Amino acid sequence: MRGNNIPISGPMMKTKATSIAETLGKNNWECNEGWIARFKKRHHIVFKTLCGESSSVDDASLNQWRDNVLKKTLSKYEPFDVYNADETGLFWRLLPNKTMDFKGQECHGGKAPKDRITVLTCANMDGSHKLPLLVIGKFKTPRCFKGVRKLPVCYQSNSKAWMTAAIFTEWIQEFDRAMHCQKRKVLLTLDNCTAHPKVTNLKAVELLFLPPNTTSKSQPCDMGIINNVKCHFRGTLLKRLIDYIDEGNYFNNFKLTLLDAAIILKQAWEKVEPATIRNCFKKAGFQASESETETVEDESDVEPFLSRLLVEYGIPDSLESIENLDKEVPTAPYPSEAVNPSTETEDGNGPTAETDEDDQGEEIPPVSDENVATAMKTLSQYFMQKGMTDDLLTKVQKTIDCHKVQSKKQAPLTSFFQTYP
Repeated sequence: MRGNNIPISGPMMKTKATSIAETLGKNNWECNEGWIARFKKRHHIVFKTLCGESSSVDDASLNQWRDNVLKKTLSKYEPFDVYNADETGLFWRLLPNKTMDFKGQECHGGKAPKDRITVLTCANMDGSHKLPLLVIGKFKTPRCFKGVRKLPVCYQSNSKAWMTAAIFTEWIQEFDRAMHCQKRKVLLTLDNCTAHPKVTNLKAVELLFLPPNTTSKSQPCDMGIINNVKCHFRGTLLKRLIDYIDEGNYFNNFKLTLLDAAIILKQAWEKVEPATIRNCFKKAGFQASESETETVEDESDVEPFLSRLLVEYGIPDSLESIENLDKEVPTAPYPSEAVNPSTETEDGNGPTAETDEDDQGEEIPPVSDENVATAMKTLSQYFMQKGMTDDLLTKVQKTIDCHKVQSKKQAPLTSFFQTYP
């Protein structure tokens, strides 16, 4: 657990020791202070006070790795071909005035909250290519996904909504196939957590694992990319909430489905500027030569909406509590959890439920061609009345027309001939 920057206390050691003893069948064994003291002495363990993740990084070792490993590896690739991937936990139903509920929820070990998902972000060094987000939820087929042929994000599931070695392997192999088809050779940097195995037989992707316990200073995605996604996500979510209230609805009746969250996540990912990504790579030490950091006007989407909620609707919360609440949420199993096999399957995950019985979403009803035509006519009238250009609307209409043609089943040749008795 210390390898994952999780502080360990005496009570935590006693609880884990008791759990291991029960697993080994020693139900009457008692972990007392004397045993803890002897265990600490035997393994040369001392308790220290942590002063934040960044301050605990060994700068000398990190700089040595950058000089001896990172720069040498980067010299073989163009910035376009250097990628970084990282996961983050996200409370996708998080709303103002509800943060205390989420703060009390346990996301490690026991039952995972249904409102938490894991999101994998991956982008290249020059900010020109952002891979589609990978979202990992707890349910295999949420009710709101039924009837949807193409999701706005890639979706996987397991019982704890964690990244696992199996999911990561499938993702990296798909990424490798895509790069191989483009005849590219790329470098993928990532942390060395338990869910990131050293996948072999990759044709186009070289893996470079960051030094342990240094991600707060060496992981580009942790330098601001992930936080930027979350700010845009929550800004859009709060805008939806305000629009809902402006329509005369009550705050507590506002509903959000996982499909809604996936749509907002895609929009948030698209809003992350290439310059923001480039700056985060530079801040993590990913640069062949010294250069100035670009200035990016990339303000938070959250603050103006929080201010309006407070002033107009009396819904209190703070920007800090919204943005940092799920910053340290675990996204993968810890190594210590492999000790207790009990009822869990690979990577500490039990069987994935098919659907969420408490899902607030409903199946999306089929939309007829007539409904689409009516909606397009309404949009066209709206564009004209507002004096807006209809270029985008023309593209949408063209896409709809193409889909209609492709979906029409080709009539067999015999249908053109009249059949006689």
